[in-house]
Amino acid sequence: MKLISILTVSMATLVAMGPWAHAQSSFEDEGGPMHLCDYDMPGLDQEVSIETRVPTDIDDVIKLAAFKGNLNVVITTAVQGKVKLSLQKVSICQMLHLALASVSPALAYEVEDNVIKIMTEAEYQIRHGVGFHDNRIRREIVLKTADPQHIATLLETVRGPQSGLVADAKTRTLFLYDVPEKIREMEQIIARAEAPSLNFETKSYTLHYAELADIEPLIASVLTSPNIGSMKSHLPTRSLIVRAIPSAIQQIDRIIREFDKAPRQVFLEAKVVTVTLDEEHSLGINWAHVFEGLDPRFSLRSVLSPGLPDIEASALQLSYNTIVAGGELSAVLRALQDIGDTKTLSSPQIVVRDGEEAVVKVVEDQPYKEKQFESGSTNIVSEVIKFVEVGVILQATPTINELGYVGVDIMEEISTIVAWFDGEPQRGTPVVRKAVAETSVSVKDGTTIVIAGLIRDSNQSTETGVPFLSDIPWLGTLFKQTSTVKVNTETVIFLTPKIVTGETSFSRSGVIAKKSKGLRTPDSRPAPTSSRGKGMR
Repeated sequence: MKLISILTVSMATLVAMGPWAHAQSSFEDEGGPMHLCDYDMPGLDQEVSIETRVPTDIDDVIKLAAFKGNLNVVITTAVQGKVKLSLQKVSICQMLHLALASVSPALAYEVEDNVIKIMTEAEYQIRHGVGFHDNRIRREIVLKTADPQHIATLLETVRGPQSGLVADAKTRTLFLYDVPEKIREMEQIIARAEAPSLNFETKSYTLHYAELADIEPLIASVLTSPNIGSMKSHLPTRSLIVRAIPSAIQQIDRIIREFDKAPRQVFLEAKVVTVTLDEEHSLGINWAHVFEGLDPRFSLRSVLSPGLPDIEASALQLSYNTIVAGGELSAVLRALQDIGDTKTLSSPQIVVRDGEEAVVKVVEDQPYKEKQFESGSTNIVSEVIKFVEVGVILQATPTINELGYVGVDIMEEISTIVAWFDGEPQRGTPVVRKAVAETSVSVKDGTTIVIAGLIRDSNQSTETGVPFLSDIPWLGTLFKQTSTVKVNTETVIFLTPKIVTGETSFSRSGVIAKKSKGLRTPDSRPAPTSSRGKGMR
């Protein structure tokens, strides 16, 4: 006859049972309690099959396991829950382990004196000060040579979020509390710190192009582990002195070679041209017609950014093309003379670093007077001279890819004063009309980008009269007349990016400003507000 002992008691009763109830259960070295199947108890390894078609009380499952395995089981009164099992030929210990883990919240157990005690997670926490399913373990490590505080700082970067770490400088002891995987990782770091002294090399580096502030963090990342090495820097001479093991020196060599390179640069050559359009070309220059009389090699190719749909390009009335296959810009300029009066406003040139922004301005600071009124009245007390900037502004940011192509982010703006609000010219507030557009193009080194379609109209006054008679004071007005003609002018920008090195000689002329992204020179003004895909004509 089988002897089965099943007791149902409260947690208070277990605590009151004295030393027997508080005896420490066996724990694995890798953290957490032993698996039920690891205990040497008769009956735990017996095979059973169980099929519960509906959720069954966990008490009934425990009693079935106790009966099948002839086990002594104690269940606290707080244990409750239902479980649904379908197991074939598994050991009783495995069945119990799975059943207790399947209840929500999961149940805990411990084995003492051949008795299995089953309780809730909270009750287990009260008895042992740690959760049943918490597999964190404790380690106490006495250091031989390494500094405890330094090692603790290194371990802070790898320990888990719910771990414990204490460094006692007096006893040179580290107290660790974490999951086994993290404990092993921290032990490896400590072992390297406690390793015998290695052969160190000392090497100095002088930076030619890179900044110390950019290189130092990269080298420091190589020297994070203890006993790998140290680094000192000297800002005035842009030098570094590194003492490290050979493998770390090799990594630092690669970092210096990769980052201390001559910066890639782009020589931007721009030409801003205006063409006075006749009636035939009032809607803008027909570039296909311009190139009809030129060498077929000087063909145009559209380079409108793929990200800008054709419908938006039409609304902009802008065209982005390139002069390809060795076409000469001078020949294109001569061809424009057949369309109308062509004037070159500016031919700026600049060298800009890869990824930085260049700004070309062909502008006029138009002065005007602004009235200052007495506070609370309409009495004018003074006039202040102010300026508004009108003309052509081109912002270009080139980037070089590994295939030798140059991508250019372009923002162009053309502005003019069309009227004077509430006053005569120079005395009222100027009404400024702007045409603004943005795009991105990618061209081969040395290819000229043609940006056209920035058209503005203005009224041009022409005075005619009878010779000599029109010059007579007072009476001369009877012998002359003034006519106003509407004139359309198209501004065309030719931009040629060329990849250069620091040794390349180049000329620089014209009025041009350069700035890094996100920075403004002391005398620079805010960039004009623009909207991609919208322009004014």
